[in-house]
Amino acid sequence: MKKLLGKVIGCLLPGMLIFNGCTADISAIQQTGSVIRTADVALPFNMDVDASTMEISFLVNGQSIPVSNGFETQTVEGYSEKNDVISWTYPEEEMEVQLTKKENYLEVKITSLAETDHSFVWPSILADEYYLPLGEGKRVPANDTAWIDYLDQ
Repeated sequence: MKKLLGKVIGCLLPGMLIFNGCTADISAIQQTGSVIRTADVALPFNMDVDASTMEISFLVNGQSIPVSNGFETQTVEGYSEKNDVISWTYPEEEMEVQLTKKENYLEVKITSLAETDHSFVWPSILADEYYLPLGEGKRVPANDTAWIDYLDQ
């Protein structure tokens, strides 16, 4: 009896371990706090863009999902919307921005128009907690002083 039980466990255990780690196929958005998870399927989305602050949100199934909080208001020139492409220029920053809506993602191109080096920070995000791709995933609260000190170094 012990040998039979050992064989059954020996045969079933690897399969249970393999299938236990799998996730179910999800066809809709699941939102947990500030974290949004989607399945490996394309979700139809529209964009809400404020070029003066570069604040961008996705509109999915009637829900607004922020992509970037934006920054101080900038002067915008040459704003254009053609098909699935939105573009504009920040003349004072000497930067050109182009957003292209693809089937299941947003392509963002930020191009410097200046001859010299300068910086441009985007996206600006703000959440209660963040998930980092470390090991099996690391949840870090936004107000964790140890991580804030580490990132400031």
